[in-house]
Amino acid sequence: EGKYNGAYLTLYNDEIRASAARFVPDDTLNPDEAQVGAVTWSAGEKTMFFAALERLGKDDLPGISAAIGIKSMPEVRQFLLSLQEAPFKRTVDRGDSKMRVTLQDIPAALEIEQDCEDQLEVAGEALAWYQEIYEMKQEQARYGDHWLITPELAERLEEALKPQLGGLASLPTTTDTEDEKPQKAEKVQVPEPQILQDIPEAKLINTTELLNLSKNFFMNPHPTVSYPWPHWTELVVEQAREPSVYRTAFTDFHALVISLTRRLVQAALIQATSRMRSQGWRSVKGLKPYVKPGDVLSAIDLLGMERNSDKRWAGVARRCGLQVEDRQRGAQGNGSRRKVPWDEVERVLTTEDPGSLNTSGTDDVDFKVKAMRSETPRPTARLSLVSSDGIEPTMDALEEELKAVEAFDQAASQRAQAQLCDVLDLSTPIKKDSPEAKEEKTETKPPRNRFRLPSPSDNWRKWTRYRAEWEELRESIPESEFSINKK
Repeated sequence: EGKYNGAYLTLYNDEIRASAARFVPDDTLNPDEAQVGAVTWSAGEKTMFFAALERLGKDDLPGISAAIGIKSMPEVRQFLLSLQEAPFKRTVDRGDSKMRVTLQDIPAALEIEQDCEDQLEVAGEALAWYQEIYEMKQEQARYGDHWLITPELAERLEEALKPQLGGLASLPTTTDTEDEKPQKAEKVQVPEPQILQDIPEAKLINTTELLNLSKNFFMNPHPTVSYPWPHWTELVVEQAREPSVYRTAFTDFHALVISLTRRLVQAALIQATSRMRSQGWRSVKGLKPYVKPGDVLSAIDLLGMERNSDKRWAGVARRCGLQVEDRQRGAQGNGSRRKVPWDEVERVLTTEDPGSLNTSGTDDVDFKVKAMRSETPRPTARLSLVSSDGIEPTMDALEEELKAVEAFDQAASQRAQAQLCDVLDLSTPIKKDSPEAKEEKTETKPPRNRFRLPSPSDNWRKWTRYRAEWEELRESIPESEFSINKK
């Protein structure tokens, strides 16, 4: 509680806003309106282009185009190519070698010292603790006693659901005389327990199984397995000794299940209707429900959902550190047990085509054969390392360049760490320029002949030939897939 840092909260919120916005334009960048070919680029479009380029990279043309909004992918690609070729055209036209991009011009990832990193981690944990307390108070004020779905509460919900699963209760009626006809049994609605009235979402979602999945599979990584999230035992708090879920999260999950189910049913009905119309199928007495499994699979693909959960369950054995055994029976009934490796378990549980998972060295051979057949030049073995004067560098000059770049990156990291400590008011000492550091800086001054980065001739885009996605399929599409929508 005493480690809370308000400046860290401000910094954290700024990073959250930047991540949510995805593309943060640079206020210092004021480009002019220009025309590239037949397309006019305004200052705002250029600013958004560079912001998306910084976040997504030059390979994500659809993402950059979507960020700009009014520029298509060919227009974005043409503008990107013009930017890449501009420095080299200027060098050819003017003979100006000062425009070459060097390693010093590209900022590397900033590094901070371990002491500063530890203090940032403590500040983050303190902020997380305050946020957790705040969310608990909000949940308690909103839902009262049932603000947290714990395993104990899940068992109570399961017991309350047992009478409801039986449906309506029938009470038979008797008659006083034999002449009177017995009346039909009356249907009596079983009263709903109060706990189900408070938590109606439990009628659809099995809370016990939901928590068991988290405890036994998704929050149960083995200590020897590298996993980005900790074991659930490391997240135990006073209010929840086992995996639990907030009532708000449980309600949101219920709403998500309802929404996805509705969308899936609607998409399946649309696919079935489209198929029936294309086949000329009509009913004399109105429409008939006629949904095939293929319609449901098409609807799943349209919604971008997975057809099954094989991929999710294939990695459970490795993640949880399970020992899988295969029992092999002999001719006389006796058998032996064989320990199955995790790779084999994942291969058996995965329904993908094994050919699509081939990552052996034969891929390079196939690529070279295809390149020779399609007259596509293969990439060069080495990238060009030529100085600005056209002289190949020696090993000593190259080492000198790398040392200068390393010193440049370390100086940038120290400046960033000092700025971070000043903003957060951290007590981490920043190393000043010691005599050893000054001597190192003197020894690693950037040389005059700074070597340029590889030219576009070394870029794979220059020698790679574009192919449509369907041309790269290992197996042709079966005719049964085409005959589904035929008459």
